[in-house]
Amino acid sequence: MIFRFIVLLLFLFNSVLSKDLVLDSVSYLKPNSMDFSPVSKITIRQGKIIEITPSQSPEDSYKYVVPSMCDAFVTLGADSLGGANNREAVHRALKSFLYHGFTHIQSVSDGPWIYDIQKQIQKGKILGPEIIIAEKPIIAQNKETQNIPKELYFVGSDKRAIFQEVSSLVKKDSKIVHLFHRFYEDGYSMDSFLFYRLNRLAQKQNKILMATTFGDRISILEVLRAGIRHIGHPIPSSIQGDFNKIFSESIYWSPSFLPYYFLELQGKQKELQDVYDYFHEKSKFFQKNYSDSMKSQLENKTLAEEEIEEAQKEFASYWEFFKNNPALWDNLILSGNSGSRFSFPGIGGLMELKLYSGVIGNGKKLLKIPTQNTCSFLSASHSGTIREGEEANLLILQGNPLENFEHLFEIEYVILKGKKIERWKL
Repeated sequence: MIFRFIVLLLFLFNSVLSKDLVLDSVSYLKPNSMDFSPVSKITIRQGKIIEITPSQSPEDSYKYVVPSMCDAFVTLGADSLGGANNREAVHRALKSFLYHGFTHIQSVSDGPWIYDIQKQIQKGKILGPEIIIAEKPIIAQNKETQNIPKELYFVGSDKRAIFQEVSSLVKKDSKIVHLFHRFYEDGYSMDSFLFYRLNRLAQKQNKILMATTFGDRISILEVLRAGIRHIGHPIPSSIQGDFNKIFSESIYWSPSFLPYYFLELQGKQKELQDVYDYFHEKSKFFQKNYSDSMKSQLENKTLAEEEIEEAQKEFASYWEFFKNNPALWDNLILSGNSGSRFSFPGIGGLMELKLYSGVIGNGKKLLKIPTQNTCSFLSASHSGTIREGEEANLLILQGNPLENFEHLFEIEYVILKGKKIERWKL
């Protein structure tokens, strides 16, 4: 009798665990064509999409379903206002990412504490996106870098030290090795020959070298000529004469315009107020959690007047290059740079997309950036697509984001690994 009772309990327990989540009367983004499907029914079981079939429901009231988004560069330990996040603020940032549709993020330059946060999310103790933790970015030691925190960066004193560090990193599980490089005349700097050796080393292990070059022309040319094809941060228009067709067709580029955009907006009170009003209008999460702190900082300047003028010239150069090289738009990777000035968690990623949309326009190419492009770059569990057999990480939207990307702000709810998350609970 006791045995039969235990079997019955196990049956009931398994029934609860295997209860399907069914999304009926939805139009989902098809992965190959990037068009929306006819009205469909999506069945989710134990975290995965097990079946997609035509819906029998009327077609006059369907929702749009797109893959959840990924952000390739966030720093959870920084508060987007020049300070550091405490534990409560980190938890708030994690919710902000989910609220704005980001279920997978890569943490870069956070301390060892980030592993504890990752474990707590995995165990369900706190709510947050899946965190991919980058190994320490590698940077050469010189006068500019000698005092940066060693717990956040690997600072190489010479070529041998950097080569040994990359040799160690490519044997680890991380897919991406981050190199931070800016040409520096008065100290040790990585060069094209070292980059070539590092790139060959990474390719043998099927790993990616991501070179963040901080908009520096010489640095960009060095890494490109060495064969590295993943570039972070803007590219100046002065490079155009050296930027041949081979580069255009093979580069995976994460422009990271937002930090530079906010630098060049310093002193432009109307434009900054417009950005604040935009955030306030589009995001209730921003209204409740970040509105007051941003408003108090709108008039603060982090640069001197001559530096602001230089920042404005630099951004104009970056923007000109972006507009003049449409071949690069197919392989853009989204980095919202949460933690940099005014780039709030999740909101920064959407604002970066808004900047792109001013040139690229709305449509398939734009929506592909935070989904297929960035999620596949991070090896996210759903690859930024909606397919049978894939993990269910989805956004249910009120409007068609191919017609206007700002419908991404109008999320009804998020599905994270098959579980429905109501936005109001965040």
